[in-house]
Amino acid sequence: MAAKALIYCIDDSKDDLHFLELCLKEDYDVKCFIDAKSALMELDSEEPDIIICDVVMPEIDGFEFAKNYYDLYSYRDTVIIFLSSLDDP
Repeated sequence: MAAKALIYCIDDSKDDLHFLELCLKEDYDVKCFIDAKSALMELDSEEPDIIICDVVMPEIDGFEFAKNYYDLYSYRDTVIIFLSSLDDP
């Protein structure tokens, strides 16, 4: 049996993280993080297949997280999907 893909979910809303986990956990291995800093610390030890990241977060926002991620792991092919409740592009 093939291993499930690993998805990192990063959001400062516990409710949003819970919803994402409920939607994804049956088909994927899911790790949830309440902030970008804790997710970045975990990335040394494993490589997720996909990262779902909130855009607006305190300290490190989603865009800054993505820049840091690709600066550190430019050799990885990880897809980052941004989530946002913002209505202004």
